[in-house]
Amino acid sequence: MKRLLSFFSAAVILTVSSCSNEPDKTPVTETDITPESVVQKWNNAHNDHNTTVLDSIYADEVDYYHTILRKKDVLDKKKNYFGKHPDFKQQLITPIETVEIGKGEYRCSFTKRVTQDGKSSDYPSYLLIRSDAGSWEITAESDAVTDKNLDASKRKSDDYPKNAVKGDFDGDGTFEYMWLEAPELGDQHGECMDGECTAFIRFNDSAIPPITVLSAIGGEVFNHGDLNGDGGDEIGVLRDWWQSVWRGYPVYGMRDGRWKSLIEITINLNDWEDENYVPIKKAKKPGYVYIYPNEWNEDMTENKVVEKLVKIN
Repeated sequence: MKRLLSFFSAAVILTVSSCSNEPDKTPVTETDITPESVVQKWNNAHNDHNTTVLDSIYADEVDYYHTILRKKDVLDKKKNYFGKHPDFKQQLITPIETVEIGKGEYRCSFTKRVTQDGKSSDYPSYLLIRSDAGSWEITAESDAVTDKNLDASKRKSDDYPKNAVKGDFDGDGTFEYMWLEAPELGDQHGECMDGECTAFIRFNDSAIPPITVLSAIGGEVFNHGDLNGDGGDEIGVLRDWWQSVWRGYPVYGMRDGRWKSLIEITINLNDWEDENYVPIKKAKKPGYVYIYPNEWNEDMTENKVVEKLVKIN
């Protein structure tokens, strides 16, 4: 009998010992949740296209890319988006940086790589997450691109001339307007009140500095699009002067927040009257453009438009 009890006791000990090596299957409690785990849950739900999970972690009202929406409206947007992009996936490619911005309120920042329609793009993003009495919820969702565009729109005035030209001149992904401001002319021919005959290209975005155009009593500005692939549109200026059919045609581009004169093309106004004439256009070779100046031949008996492939800085 004792031997039987001993065997039974050993079996119990072995059973307990065996169970102690099993993974801990204790359910995760609310106290184990962190802002980072909420972000991971949000990320996984996007990859699974699971709006039921998203329903459980969004607040009743969400500052959704700077528009206050009801949770239902946010979920509807997610459903529609997943439906239009069935291959949508996202990946957190940087560590989550968490900052407590208030009592029980956190900002979690990270970069997500979004893949859809066969293409991938990276977005510096963030979520605002709130903890209240053990309940965690997302109160805001946005990214740096949206924030930058909204900041840009706040800088822009609606006060610009009717003949202003539209374009993305600073390469921030939003449109601005530009126009030429001519100098005030004096009473005498060839005289400008500022003494320099200087015009300015101005913008409705207060963050974009004006361009100083020397030796101009007026003129017209043109948007040539993004000639060198840096995201910003280049600007050409047909300068007015007192006499002569010859004009200098400067082309400007923004580099590191400053305007740079990229090239100046010699224009003959007789060529300008041809509706098919263009002074500059983009080349297939990166960083290069075709320009079409008017030049004299060697013996100065004839002038004509020539084509040149040149590099612009």
